[in-house]
Amino acid sequence: MTPGGGDLGPIRPEEPRPALLVAHPELLAFLDGSTIFPRVEARHRVELDGRTHYLVRGDTLGSREDLLVDALARGAAPEGADALSRALFLELPGHLQEVIRGATRSDPGQPPTGPGAPGRGDMAMAITDPVIAQKVEELKARLPTFELDGTLMYVAEGDLLLDEAQLADYVPRAANVEPPNLPAGPGGEGLVGILQDGKLVRWPPGFVITYCVLRSTFRGEREYATARANMLTATRDWEATCGVSFRHVAELDGSDGRPEGVVFPVRLLDVDGLFIAAAFFPHEPASRRQVLIDPSYFSPSLGFDAVGVLRHELGHVLGFRHEHIRSGAPPVCPKEDASQTIDLTAYDPRSVMHYYCGGVGSRDLAITEVDVQGAQRVYGMPLSRFRLVA
Repeated sequence: MTPGGGDLGPIRPEEPRPALLVAHPELLAFLDGSTIFPRVEARHRVELDGRTHYLVRGDTLGSREDLLVDALARGAAPEGADALSRALFLELPGHLQEVIRGATRSDPGQPPTGPGAPGRGDMAMAITDPVIAQKVEELKARLPTFELDGTLMYVAEGDLLLDEAQLADYVPRAANVEPPNLPAGPGGEGLVGILQDGKLVRWPPGFVITYCVLRSTFRGEREYATARANMLTATRDWEATCGVSFRHVAELDGSDGRPEGVVFPVRLLDVDGLFIAAAFFPHEPASRRQVLIDPSYFSPSLGFDAVGVLRHELGHVLGFRHEHIRSGAPPVCPKEDASQTIDLTAYDPRSVMHYYCGGVGSRDLAITEVDVQGAQRVYGMPLSRFRLVA
């Protein structure tokens, strides 16, 4: 049965290779060399009558090559792509991304890519382990929820926002926090990075992370100015820490909705104090890339350094998980999931990525010296340390 309750669609008979792969055989080389496609395969594989098939276009069983074309088509549309399809698409060389975009635009038979399209949220199809399925249901019942742009979101670890499909990915299939492969720094402290297929998730070298601050979402000029100034300070703090570059595209602050031309917008969203602020990780689809600020952020009784809150959220934007999900943190600290992570250094109770919980952590949410070491292991030295020559 499909998640919607209907039977599986027809099984495709043996048929020629998809036309797109015939026209562009270099896609076949990509298929064999991709590090992400094996995860797509695992999610959509169906064993039937001793043969392996793959679920494509929501309810049809097709070949491995059909699955590649289907997943790339979904990944080409960031507003409708699940995180894995989007990551697969972004793994393509630039010229092949254009091939996929062109084929998707010109072929009305391509699978739908809107938020309600089959396949978005059908990750439950891939959950065959009853223990994992039970864990997903337990989290759905326990985690706080709110609606974001028409989508029900679950709040894990206090500020991680997951839709239903992402929640299925989030559930740990195995404890996979790896020890640091480099000596810990003074005091034995550090950061936690994200792994995908055994590789650290990070922005490409030289990539400028652009953002705007949506003025119309804030409750007045003072809040807008505060958010804008604090974002500038927080981004500069990270730029002084490691080799990343942020740029505020101020001319887009007056946009009514999510503007093109920036990686993410910063906006006020009243979730009644469910979180102070929330962000995203680099591998999430474009539609999920935004920094959200609750009105409680502007309260005189906030209890945390306001710039520090944004430093923490920008740590997520750079690909760093919560420090307190690791062993060594107080048991009262929230830590639903520690899978697919890697310890860049040993546990740091004062890390910018550590909540104030269990008597440890810092309300300043400052970047520690060993946060610097962990961040530089991922992004290198700050760009300001280099003299650029033509």
